[in-house]
Amino acid sequence: MTDLVATGSFPIAHGPGNTVITGPAYEYIVTGGASFALAYPAATANQGAPDAVLTHRVHLDDPAVVVPPTGWAYTDGARTAIKLTSGNFVNNDIYEFSYIARDPTVMAWDWRRSAISIHSCALRRTTKPVRQIRSRVASTASTPKPPRSRAGR
Repeated sequence: MTDLVATGSFPIAHGPGNTVITGPAYEYIVTGGASFALAYPAATANQGAPDAVLTHRVHLDDPAVVVPPTGWAYTDGARTAIKLTSGNFVNNDIYEFSYIARDPTVMAWDWRRSAISIHSCALRRTTKPVRQIRSRVASTASTPKPPRSRAGR
């Protein structure tokens, strides 16, 4: 079973009063493709600092060179992918895209129910709301252990 793929669908998080949440995002791009899909959509269509900056380098120890805003573009109005205006990304070159993203998704991981071993990795979906998990972890982490008894010493 080498073609096993796990997928999931998670709701978009919203702020107080159902407001849109934005924050910094970073993409590490090493592809020879014509475009690159972003993990989260860009918050604005603005290109350039501080909203969206694409850099390029050939080797990891090379200095990153900023690709001018005219050298790249979003693929559509949804701003969920970027492309170079000159053609494909150079395969195995390093592109780094720092941008302000929007619409983060709500994801929860119940690490207490997950098991990882050398031979298998079992991922289980939790039925507990995120608030209960966070509350349980916080209360467990902040509850001091009672001192060990020294009776009989």
